[in-house]
Amino acid sequence: MLIPFVVIAVSGSLKSFGNLLAAQKISEPELKEPDFVPIRKGLLADGFSTALAGLLGGMAVDTSSSNIGLAGATKVVSRWISVGAGVIFIIMAFFPKLITVLSLMPKPVLGASIIFSGCFMIIIGLQQIFSEEWNQRRTFVVGISLFFGLSTAFLPELYARAPHFIQTFFTDPLPTTTILAVVLNQIFNFDIVIGNLKRKYIKNS
Repeated sequence: MLIPFVVIAVSGSLKSFGNLLAAQKISEPELKEPDFVPIRKGLLADGFSTALAGLLGGMAVDTSSSNIGLAGATKVVSRWISVGAGVIFIIMAFFPKLITVLSLMPKPVLGASIIFSGCFMIIIGLQQIFSEEWNQRRTFVVGISLFFGLSTAFLPELYARAPHFIQTFFTDPLPTTTILAVVLNQIFNFDIVIGNLKRKYIKNS
């Protein structure tokens, strides 16, 4: 079970990284380049809260893409809203019947809210992707990753005859796309990585 856990952990961390990057872009649009200090702290907080939830016997927690999209739509980005929402959810944990009532949201309302917030999240992600100089390498990395990632949802039978080890990596769009993007990015930019290592070696020597 070690490999699936590593796959999920890496995918979840990169997803949280993307969410934090999008949240920073919404809250601080004047930044020309990402400030990785608060993003690093956000990733640490996400990992710590997930580990704490596991130790307490609860479900894993994660950053919310839909809420970031909602913040982008409403332009309300104060962190005190999150603090207030957290306090409310802690109080609601002692009233399970109330949680049951809230979970009975009509599916049309839920679907409309997901579409509303999802539109903003997708556009923010696309803006982030195309904010830097584009080239053929990035085209193949993104294209191949999306192609195989989406195929796990729409054509899962493609991997039915593959070895069990391979099927572990092709079960869900998020981990599949994430893993392929990371691996292909390293492969397609291998010469750049080697060049940087050589320059560092020459500089240090």
